[in-house]
Amino acid sequence: MSRCTPARRYRNATLAGTLLFRYIALMNLLTKQEQLVLCIVLGLLLTGWAVKTYRAAHPPQTVIQSAKP
Repeated sequence: MSRCTPARRYRNATLAGTLLFRYIALMNLLTKQEQLVLCIVLGLLLTGWAVKTYRAAHPPQTVIQSAKP
């Protein structure tokens, strides 16, 4: 007899169908070197996205130069 309630069984079945679960399952098919390269590429993409967002939120200050007589 299983201890899982029907709701828990449904939640577990739903989790198995999510994209994250499929992504993790595919990671087991990659070699360690391929996993490392993939993690580095994703890390660089996320870092670039964070820098782009920061620069958009904090634009550089412009210097106003006075006219010379």
